[in-house]
Amino acid sequence: MKRQISVHMEPALIDQVEKMAQRENRSKSLIIETAVASFFSPGSADRREAAIARRLDLLTRQFERIERDIIIQAEYIRNATRLWMRTQIQINILTAPDKVARAKSHELERQLSRHVARTIARGRNVVQEISEDIEALRREVPNDPPDETKPSDETKH
Repeated sequence: MKRQISVHMEPALIDQVEKMAQRENRSKSLIIETAVASFFSPGSADRREAAIARRLDLLTRQFERIERDIIIQAEYIRNATRLWMRTQIQINILTAPDKVARAKSHELERQLSRHVARTIARGRNVVQEISEDIEALRREVPNDPPDETKPSDETKH
């Protein structure tokens, strides 16, 4: 004996059920019954779990790329800052009184902050520039280095 169940659904969902019932030439109750059975079937849970696992894998790869980009940027900034500071600090600062050295250091820090802000405002980032540099180098360098074990055309004659 089948029991009747009264269910309230969103109008858009009802429209989808009606359209599918017309396409399949089936009753609306059969369409709903099939959907509910599919939802509760053991394979349904496996499909949902597989979809979640795929999404998590995608997110993991995205976060790994973000982490890599952050590491590259942090390293670039560290090295660029060192180089910039070394080139900006003059030898006489090292022999000047501490107060003057601190004032010059603070000024250099402000200049560096302004420089970084201008670079960011331009919309470029170091990862893009490094990627472009790598691609340019790949185009310049041939993929297959010459095989030195083979005799060249010049040595054959």
